[in-house]
Amino acid sequence: MACEFHLLANAIASYKNRSGYTGMLETLCTMQEEIKECYIVDGDVKTYKELLKMEYTSSSYRQVPKKSVPRYPQLTGKDFVNNCVDAMKIYREIKEEKWNRDRECSPGCE
Repeated sequence: MACEFHLLANAIASYKNRSGYTGMLETLCTMQEEIKECYIVDGDVKTYKELLKMEYTSSSYRQVPKKSVPRYPQLTGKDFVNNCVDAMKIYREIKEEKWNRDRECSPGCE
């Protein structure tokens, strides 16, 4: 799935773990909402790091116009709510239910 959105699988997994989400869809929905502040230079969107490489100083970059852009533009416009199924979440729920049944079942119980 990460490949489909041109994201690293590790980026999604670490975001998911860091945020405490259990489902992939809720993780992607939250990632989709994230924005970052960038700067407009000659009509192009630049990050703070790019401004520093362009030899802007820590005081001169503050005069550059700002713009909020999606942190993960690859996810813009994707619908992770309607007609989506988080197969991994369902798998974990079924696995946990089975584990609980097996744990509660006495020897010889089927």
